[in-house]
Amino acid sequence: MSRSRKLLDTDPQTSERMRRIRRRDTAPELLVRSWLWKRGARFTTHNRDLPGSPDLANRSKRWSIFVHGCFWHGHEGCKKATVPTRNNAFWTKKIADNRARDRKKEGALRQLGMKVIVLWQCEAEKLDRDEGQAANLLTLLPRPLKPSSCQQTCGKRPMTPNQLARLIKKLDPHLPISDSFETEMPGGRAEQKRAWYSSQRQHWLGWLTEYKGPGAYDRKEPGGRDAEFVYNHIVNPKMLIWLAEAVGAPRGRLLRAKKAALSAGPRMQAMSAAIRGEFPYSYIETLLKANAPRRVSGTRNGS
Repeated sequence: MSRSRKLLDTDPQTSERMRRIRRRDTAPELLVRSWLWKRGARFTTHNRDLPGSPDLANRSKRWSIFVHGCFWHGHEGCKKATVPTRNNAFWTKKIADNRARDRKKEGALRQLGMKVIVLWQCEAEKLDRDEGQAANLLTLLPRPLKPSSCQQTCGKRPMTPNQLARLIKKLDPHLPISDSFETEMPGGRAEQKRAWYSSQRQHWLGWLTEYKGPGAYDRKEPGGRDAEFVYNHIVNPKMLIWLAEAVGAPRGRLLRAKKAALSAGPRMQAMSAAIRGEFPYSYIETLLKANAPRRVSGTRNGS
């Protein structure tokens, strides 16, 4: 540990919060990935071969994106970027150094002829609610689109929860990656014993009945929701990773999503966001429509 860190006046709670801050696959970054992917933009992540390792990049189209935390990178005028009064001199210098390093990285990318976009944490959190926050990102899309649902993106009527349920009924109830994920999750084995369902397929079907009347959880969700809304509001990572595997997502992406979700735990919301970052709804719907009619229930028991 450096001498400067030893001299810092910190309490155990602050130290623990700092240790838990992630350097990659952060929640704002996952939101940006999902937003771009479902609108047709394609990219690579964690690009270590490019100057500054931008969070997202498309080499053929010559653009890169940094998704910056407002505090750590000193977002001017943002309430999330308030410098602590405790150890103020240390934090002021650290954030100033981060900003100087950011400018150097951006300059190196521009010298390679790449467009550089910086998206702040507070902007990423509002992407789906405020079109103004997405102005720079819209220029990266393959065709002009407004931030919208899959209905506008695909030019078709959105899939309904009932249609989604009919397709899910045709999928295998048990699959190796999602089954192992259930046991590796925090408290996974104990939850399996308490659960009312015997498979994630049965879990999905029970959940979807909520959209046409009291279902497995004895409540009725508001009408008029589409399948994209349902998918984006699921706060259960086991359901999401099973669906991705069941519709035929590549093994490599499934393992990457599994690792990201386990790293994001133990909060279910963060784990679910990690999986949706790898598998946005538009990707799932495309595979679902293509593969579900040909996939039949597996030989193992379970609904």
